[in-house]
Amino acid sequence: MRIKEAAELTGTTVRTIRWYHREGLVPIPPVRGGYRDYQIEHVARVLRVRWLAQAGLSLSAVRDLLAQDPADDVDDVPEAPGAQRPADGPALGDLHAALENIDGAIEELHGQRERILQLIDSAESGKGLSSVPAEIGVVYDRLEAAIPDDPHIQRVLRRERRMAEMLTQRGFIKSDVMQKLSMDTRTMDECADFLVRFVAIRDVPAPELEASIQAFVDEVLTWCKAHGDLMSLYLSVVPGWATPAVRSVVMRMVMLEYRDPRQREVIKRLLEGLNDLVDEGHFAVPPHIDSPLPVTEIGPVEPGSLSNQQAGALK
Repeated sequence: MRIKEAAELTGTTVRTIRWYHREGLVPIPPVRGGYRDYQIEHVARVLRVRWLAQAGLSLSAVRDLLAQDPADDVDDVPEAPGAQRPADGPALGDLHAALENIDGAIEELHGQRERILQLIDSAESGKGLSSVPAEIGVVYDRLEAAIPDDPHIQRVLRRERRMAEMLTQRGFIKSDVMQKLSMDTRTMDECADFLVRFVAIRDVPAPELEASIQAFVDEVLTWCKAHGDLMSLYLSVVPGWATPAVRSVVMRMVMLEYRDPRQREVIKRLLEGLNDLVDEGHFAVPPHIDSPLPVTEIGPVEPGSLSNQQAGALK
């Protein structure tokens, strides 16, 4: 048969078969009657090449495997009935590598499916195309309902929600952990109170600023110790904090959201205190978080962003 008929039988193209010839994957048939005469062996070989390639193997791996496998040649009789030569060496390694690639692709597809389902749910509920995990969205919804309609507080909540969305899109938030994150009404009210007071730091008179900041930080850290299970779960939400590169990205995002120097100082002291609590063993830090978040990556209060009197109060 001619190459065009071989292509039709194998569901491919003449160009592809010629490419297989050039790559040494399919032997070139002899010339008979002025054209190359393709036999059933050539058809079988093309089909095997396509089948292996579609399984995820590279053409070089396909070539190695076919060199060890006589299955295309029915005249090549095994040493014993039913006997086959097992693949070994690089060819077998290529098979395992292909399997790992497929497993990775399946995992990625599962992740994409979860994102699409989340977007469908968000769109159908009227929240737009948000990537914020539903569990986090519920927390922010409850905070918004519990806090007075203050424009500054609502702005902070919007920043927090946007931060959660950015961290989710960067892959820094573990969705399986977020499914376990829930708060009772009392805990939610306490968080809402902390948020209100955090926003109010901006309006504290300069002479009272240092004492107000430190009192607020101490109270929040005491609350953290009293909610060890919740804090342990919180520390496992962003496992990348154990990686310097991830910490740097996360903290730069946080500092972009909070440009007010007083609020930045509060965040800095809170993280410093949280690190101390982690070192003291107050929380069950997961194994993948092997060190607390360094405060040095947050950066100091920006020079010139405070008045001389305010800057002195923070020293």
